[in-house]
Amino acid sequence: MSGDLGSAPLTAADFLARFYHEQRSDEAASADAASALTEAERTRVIDAFALLLAAEHPPDVLRDFVRRHANRYAVDDAGARAFLERVAERLSGAPGRTPPS
Repeated sequence: MSGDLGSAPLTAADFLARFYHEQRSDEAASADAASALTEAERTRVIDAFALLLAAEHPPDVLRDFVRRHANRYAVDDAGARAFLERVAERLSGAPGRTPPS
């Protein structure tokens, strides 16, 4: 996969669709992203996940978001939030990035 996303917005949806939707393994998707994204791109995606997770959403929005963009089955919003938090944690711990304190 090429990490050259140019000036395209790096939203959480874009990131999940690119790296997780077709990849069954979360670990492999995370590794693909770590090797494909530049530090600037990774920072933009981390920021996008932070905004997504900080926002309040109507019922079922996160569940549907994860199902649609990551192609992962989430039973409910809590399960979807847990998945998104794991993805964000992997991103922030990717090589060359110091996890936030």
